[in-house]
Amino acid sequence: MRKEIFLGGCLLMLLTACQKVEGPAQVTQAFFTAFEEADYETMKTYCTKDCVETYFHAGDVDGMVWARLVELGEEELWDDTLVGLPVTVEMETTMTSVLYPETETSFYVELLREEGGWKIQAFPTGR
Repeated sequence: MRKEIFLGGCLLMLLTACQKVEGPAQVTQAFFTAFEEADYETMKTYCTKDCVETYFHAGDVDGMVWARLVELGEEELWDDTLVGLPVTVEMETTMTSVLYPETETSFYVELLREEGGWKIQAFPTGR
C-alpha cells in the first residue's frame, strides 16, 4: 500500500513538472501559428467558450480565413484577470467581411486569466 501511494505521488509530481505554463504572449503566438494554417480546432483550444461561440464561423474567424502574425505589441494589463495585446496581422478575409478586400489589419487580442491559464476572450479594435 505504501509503495502504491509513493508511486502515485511520484507520478503526480512528474505530471505537474511537465505542465507548460503559458503567458498571454505565448498563448497569442500559438493561436496565430494555428491561424496561419487555418487550423480552427487547435485555435479553439486557446479560446474561451464565449470567444468560440462569438467569433468562429464555418470557414472563418471574425471574417478572416487565415491570419499571420506580423507584429506582437507589449502586454497591457487591463485589470487583475484581463490583458490586451496589440497585434498586426496579414490575412485573407471572406468576401462578406467588413475588412474585405484588405490584407493587413491591427487589433487587440484580449486574454482572460482562467483557472487553467490564459485564454483568448475577444478581438477588440480599440480600448
